[in-house]
Amino acid sequence: MARNYQEQNDLNAISQGIQNLQFGNPSMVPQRTSSTASSVSGSKKKRPVYVVDSEAVMHQHQRSTSGNVSAGPSPRLIYRSPTPQFNSNTTNIFYNQHFQTATTSTSSTAMAASGPYQPSGNSHGIGSTTMSAASSNQQLPANSNFSLDTIPFQQQQAHQQQQQQQYTGTAGGLGAPFHASPTHPQLRHLQSQVPFSNVHDNSYLAFHQTQSQPTLNRFYSSSSSTQQQYQQQQQQQQIPVLQQQAQQQQHQQQFGSSSSVPITPPPPVPQLPNSAEQLVFPTEVITDIPDTGVNANFQPDNHIQLSSYRNEAAKVWASKPDFRTFQDVAPPPCGVQVPTIVDQGIASPNFMRSSLYSIPSSKELLKVTRLPLGIIFRPFAPAEKEEIPVVDLTEFGGPPRCRRCRTYINPLMQHTPDYKIVCNMCQFASPCPPNYGSSIDVTGKRVDYYQRPELHRGVVDFIVPEEYYVEKDVPPVPMHYVFLIDISESSIALDLPRSSSDAIRQALYGGKESSNLPPNSKIAIITFDRCLHFHNLSPSLQTPSVSTVSDLDDPFIPFYGGFFVDPNESRSIIEDTLSKFESINDYSKIPDPCYGSALRVALDALKSVGGGKVSAILSKLPSWGPGSLKYKDDSNINIVERDKQVLTADENYYKMLAKDYADSGAGLDLFVISNTSVDLSNTAHVTYKTGGNLKVYRNYNVNRDERKFVFEFKASILNDVGYQGQLKVRCSSGLQLHNYYGNYTSKDGQDPILPILNSDQTFMCDFTLDDKLDTKLDAHFQAALLYTDKCGVRKVRVINMVNAVSDRAADVFAMADQDTVLNLWIKQQLIKLPTATLQSIRNLSNLDLVNMLTQYRTVVAAHTSLPNQLVFPETLTCLAMYILGFQKTKLVKSGLRDGDSKVMSWHFLNFWTADKISFYLYPMIVALHSLADEDCMFDDETGHFSMPHHVPAASTSIEYGGCYLAFNGDKIIIFIHEAVNPLLLKDLFGPNINTYSEIDPLLDELPQLDTHISTQVSNLISFITKNYMNLEFAPVQICRKGIDGVEAEFREILVEDRSSDKIYGYSDYLSHIHRSIRDKMDNEKPTKLPESGVTGGVNTLTQRFVHF
Repeated sequence: MARNYQEQNDLNAISQGIQNLQFGNPSMVPQRTSSTASSVSGSKKKRPVYVVDSEAVMHQHQRSTSGNVSAGPSPRLIYRSPTPQFNSNTTNIFYNQHFQTATTSTSSTAMAASGPYQPSGNSHGIGSTTMSAASSNQQLPANSNFSLDTIPFQQQQAHQQQQQQQYTGTAGGLGAPFHASPTHPQLRHLQSQVPFSNVHDNSYLAFHQTQSQPTLNRFYSSSSSTQQQYQQQQQQQQIPVLQQQAQQQQHQQQFGSSSSVPITPPPPVPQLPNSAEQLVFPTEVITDIPDTGVNANFQPDNHIQLSSYRNEAAKVWASKPDFRTFQDVAPPPCGVQVPTIVDQGIASPNFMRSSLYSIPSSKELLKVTRLPLGIIFRPFAPAEKEEIPVVDLTEFGGPPRCRRCRTYINPLMQHTPDYKIVCNMCQFASPCPPNYGSSIDVTGKRVDYYQRPELHRGVVDFIVPEEYYVEKDVPPVPMHYVFLIDISESSIALDLPRSSSDAIRQALYGGKESSNLPPNSKIAIITFDRCLHFHNLSPSLQTPSVSTVSDLDDPFIPFYGGFFVDPNESRSIIEDTLSKFESINDYSKIPDPCYGSALRVALDALKSVGGGKVSAILSKLPSWGPGSLKYKDDSNINIVERDKQVLTADENYYKMLAKDYADSGAGLDLFVISNTSVDLSNTAHVTYKTGGNLKVYRNYNVNRDERKFVFEFKASILNDVGYQGQLKVRCSSGLQLHNYYGNYTSKDGQDPILPILNSDQTFMCDFTLDDKLDTKLDAHFQAALLYTDKCGVRKVRVINMVNAVSDRAADVFAMADQDTVLNLWIKQQLIKLPTATLQSIRNLSNLDLVNMLTQYRTVVAAHTSLPNQLVFPETLTCLAMYILGFQKTKLVKSGLRDGDSKVMSWHFLNFWTADKISFYLYPMIVALHSLADEDCMFDDETGHFSMPHHVPAASTSIEYGGCYLAFNGDKIIIFIHEAVNPLLLKDLFGPNINTYSEIDPLLDELPQLDTHISTQVSNLISFITKNYMNLEFAPVQICRKGIDGVEAEFREILVEDRSSDKIYGYSDYLSHIHRSIRDKMDNEKPTKLPESGVTGGVNTLTQRFVHF
């Protein structure tokens, strides 16, 4: 749903004020009055305006030496231009033959009534009302051909309506005019939609170029006369235009005309394109870039400003009712709220998205573009409104598969009348399993099409027979859990035994009467210091019992009955055991944890049940028993070697342990709560190799951080999907899978083995071309993940996607996905660590960007830019800012002595979802002091969240007296300036807070107050927590300027600024990239385009895209 703006009756006054401001009359600008907005409960509250005294701001601005203080925020509400009030006289119509658009010019009487207007236009260039401030006599542009005549206003209005219908039409199809927004080039494809019919009919697509812009109409018919019907439709649409012109000629003959300009004949009927040569009208984003240091005040244009891009994307997607996976091919940007997703046989972009939605037809063309070809997939992303269907075909021997390439049945396979299934990957026809076949209707669909989810859903879970078991004739069992708790001296100092018991209690029960775990799941609890302590949880016990093992070289489980127990049956003894942990603080003073032995004995326990999950809590560097470590001495080595050392797992014990875990179907989630280094490159190595999650808590304060730890521990259990996973990605003939990326283990370079699975795991793979692709066929991809779910049911999740194939470089650039390209480039750099130096990683990331932009400028935009202009493909306008953000992460920074921070950053980039990585590289920053009344509110009917305006991640955006919320993918920070308005503090933190120094720095959650801004900020935090962090609760961290130490971290996320280690600011980085492109073009010959001998057919997915 679109945002709630101010009432329509305020628009005229505000529009008039904007015009006065444009003409230098700010005193006439109307002031915004207090308005109302619906709260979550539906009640209406008045919201005051939090404004700092203007004299204080000016005084502070004069005192500032940094030059970073900007003026106060201007009104951000986006208003629709009010409809001009015409009188009943006449109006002039101008026809621009080149663009085929119509604009109107009112007579002088209407001009006098309406006041001066600046030239403007609507999204389609139709019926745009233009008025001159200087004179009412309009001058025709010299470079356009016009016909001018005077007709009655009623006729003009009817003609405009006809033109509106004809020009806008229905655009979208499977790729609704891609990038056709007047506000931001990357969002143009979201402005129109096409009615959806049965996507699996024999569909033919006509490339329909209307008088305003090329659009796309889908004809759901198997008739071969598509071209004839298309021309007839266009001729019918021309009749009103011809009638109109005939009336104009008759009017001139009777009454004369004030213009001698001849009437322009109607445009010819556009023809259906016969080849891919007619498909693309490439455009690009061009910005003037000064040389580095020439213009210190240079600011990047809004269309290459990432915060502006997100703001525009939020507005556009808020106006769309849904996202249809077959029609709306281009996915929404990462981090943007997605409307309702309709699965039309292709996976939602939440599950899978591609770097290129128009695949190059040859490896030479792929090399020309310098873009990576790959996909990113999150197999167990939270489902939309409809749950993922579970299909049981065990009676047919499992899901039908292609007998040649073993692709699973999917909606893109074809079915023949002789009961065969034609594979969409290799075109091999396999016979249907007995009793699975079905008759075919006249459209080529099976008659049971809608009864079988595997035939019309893009993501499906199949229950598989025993042939798919890990061990034949050994059925899988529900998931088993082992909790490892560090109870050494350092743990007790941080009060971890008590916090850990609360976390386990919340994960198992969460205040409910029954367990949160699936039926028949079992748990075990082991604590460790210098010994291993096994807790007997048998339901027959009346009091807790513990057995201690001191043999760490060959640990064993001292009892069998009561070790793994059902949390429902043994709830009483489990609760007593957890309560007993709180008294450990009174007597345990053992300093060293035997972490390595604890991991080994936990694995031995899970081996007996076929695998499962270990959740370990560690407070200190392991220093006792097998796997003990020492702090790495980096005092005598240079920075380059130190960076390599902290990223290298050099302890063989953990390498062998990781291999044993993967072979046994067991995985590790590790929670590190320590104020000192724990050598994560070794201690977390098992986590990386088994697909587990890693959480690190630095500067831990139990009063501030305990709830964060408890809820993240709980989420790590509840977000589990299963274990014993194995991944396989298949693609069309001619494509070859090159490499997988993510946290996993593989045997001899084979497909990934995933011991544990959760809803946050994300994987990537890239492809090469080993043969030339036919543009008459589409490129298909299928990811199949075989796993055992938490309930012990063996399944395979199948995710399907289809892309176009093109032999034009312009097509490839026009249908690139910025977020997937970014993630692929990053993953391709990560696998070079720790062998490559961090400086080489930065240089290679720059080289990827420079090579791509150079090729685009040379091959696609050679004649549309000047030497001092930096040219971006419309789909990749913000890629430079993301690359700069990557270079400023703790992983890639040079000189950072905290090795664990580098390892954590590596884990973020390798494990996180694309949404979280987007915010990690460029954070969300919202000015809380200037929220509009309708911002951060949920719509009562649709549940849509009104996303607030994002400000650039730069110090120039931080206003004097401001209050900001920042989210970097990992934490939420509330930054408060010392001169913040006291009224804002009271409305946000409570009536007893008068100054920002009175705010409790250990506060982890904002109070729930009966004020509108309190509701807004709570809604914003709740939305971020649920949609981006996948948690029930996420704390906020208070950052008071000049007081709290977290201010340094807040400054680090201002990635557009020049960093302390002299990495470029955004404007200088663009200048550096531009200079590198010019040097490359001057000194190297660009890669030439390959000769194309293949043209696209009208029945392929290529025809479903509209390019400009």
